[in-house]
Amino acid sequence: MADIYNIGEFLGIAQHRDGSLLNTGTAIDARNMDTSDGNLSVAKGYVRKSGNAIPSSAGQILRIIPVDESNILAVTQNSIYHGTYDTWNLTPIYTFETALPVTCQIGYALGKINTTNVVVIGTGKTQLIKVNMGDTVTAEIFGSGLYIFETTVASYADKVVTLADAMSQDIQQKFVVEKGVYINGVFRKGSITSDTTITLDTTPGVAPVTGDTVKLRGGASDAHCNFVCMHNGRLFAAGDPDAPNRLYWSTIPGDGRTIEHWLAIESSVDLSGGYVEVGDTTADPIIGICELSTQILIFKRYSIYRLYGDRPSYYTVERVEKFTENMSNAGVAVKTDIPYWLTKSGIKLFNGADMQLLDGGQNYLCSFIDTIKTVSQSKAFTAKGKLYFTCRVGSTGTYDDSVIVYDTVNGTYMVRDGFKIADMCAFENTIYLINDTGYLYEFDKGEKYDGQAISAYWQTQPTDLTLKYVNKQLKEVYFRAGNVGSVIILETFNGNSRNRERRVIQNDDMIDLPMNNQPCRRFSIKLSNEAGSHFTIYGGIQIQYEGKVRPV
Repeated sequence: MADIYNIGEFLGIAQHRDGSLLNTGTAIDARNMDTSDGNLSVAKGYVRKSGNAIPSSAGQILRIIPVDESNILAVTQNSIYHGTYDTWNLTPIYTFETALPVTCQIGYALGKINTTNVVVIGTGKTQLIKVNMGDTVTAEIFGSGLYIFETTVASYADKVVTLADAMSQDIQQKFVVEKGVYINGVFRKGSITSDTTITLDTTPGVAPVTGDTVKLRGGASDAHCNFVCMHNGRLFAAGDPDAPNRLYWSTIPGDGRTIEHWLAIESSVDLSGGYVEVGDTTADPIIGICELSTQILIFKRYSIYRLYGDRPSYYTVERVEKFTENMSNAGVAVKTDIPYWLTKSGIKLFNGADMQLLDGGQNYLCSFIDTIKTVSQSKAFTAKGKLYFTCRVGSTGTYDDSVIVYDTVNGTYMVRDGFKIADMCAFENTIYLINDTGYLYEFDKGEKYDGQAISAYWQTQPTDLTLKYVNKQLKEVYFRAGNVGSVIILETFNGNSRNRERRVIQNDDMIDLPMNNQPCRRFSIKLSNEAGSHFTIYGGIQIQYEGKVRPV
């Protein structure tokens, strides 16, 4: 008997079940293909966006931070650089005293301090860094310790305290915010008379004497945190190596307070900064935080917690996962207020109640997931209706080398590979990549990976057409293809044997390609490019076959 096997549209990878049970349009394996419109096209590559490169002397690039339409930052092992997408300023805006390790997790948050937009960057090895995004982009240490000014009493008379050292303008401003100072550990309200004199509001019961200590509180925000986010107007931070279970939060800005102040406010606990210890063991440190609309998800090495409530008096911390896998703080993508992240078991999500695999407990990318060596430097983001997760499959090197792309519309996957990844991100639906060259690239653009050919293929599910008792001999394949002069290689897999055909196609050419395979009970078809050629197959494919019932 003669019949037609029809693939009506092309979809991405789905591997979990037997191919005969899956949609015929899904692939058992594919690389560097685009099936988002139902057609099959070689995926676009990436092209240089910046005209110059961050120098190799900066060390490995650890993170790129898209700030707005005109500004982007890059954190390397040695420095922080500022750029305008088209050009990097090759003079660093900040240089670390000691080079960061290539495994360093870099977190960041966009916020505002007074009238200046800032980017707060955490490394875990240094105090937080504050990048001021003013007319001139500058970087400096964020926050301060418990006290920012210490001196002694030179003299005291009639509520007037004369200081041994003068206060700078910044210190005087901070005094106004705090409305007083600590004298011998007791908080005394007062006002500034001059840079060396303070007039107390009331006469103290015990008068200050010469030599008494005078201290002005700082922000207490000098912890060496990795992970930062903004939530309900406050800055939250974690990853302090000296307090690995601690989640900090800043005061609520206003009345001179900013997100650099993490201290308690005497008048109100809900205005105050503070912290909470999450969990009960230092062997389970915080390794990431993620802001959602009504809560903060707190990833620990072996468990997951969440903090919810809109102010400190209502904050509640609860565990939502007792045992979990390692992940990357930079590897969390949030879409419709649901966080997704990559582990060595697959892509996981938090649905507001519990954790689960993206496919509802079934891993449709199992064969590829099994090849992943590490997700420790994974980067994740969402763009163009898809989720992107980087990972490393190769056993050597310090760069990720593959990207898992999840199509949220069709519920299928694609793997992109053949290039190194220091970081990837998206801003307003444009995807950016930076690799070991130091150039910034625009992803999903052009026909090559910065001049390098793209190797692409798409392979059907192995199928017996639900006719297990029938030998099938494939006779001819029909499809309509585009792109003048491109080359499609078609391969047929019958058990361990393989047949290969090659055809140069013309634009809008309807292809009738004879096939020479031996009769088989189960087969798979693979379509691939050659030497980086680009092609598109429109509207699926049809395969004519003859079936013969096996003799009893």
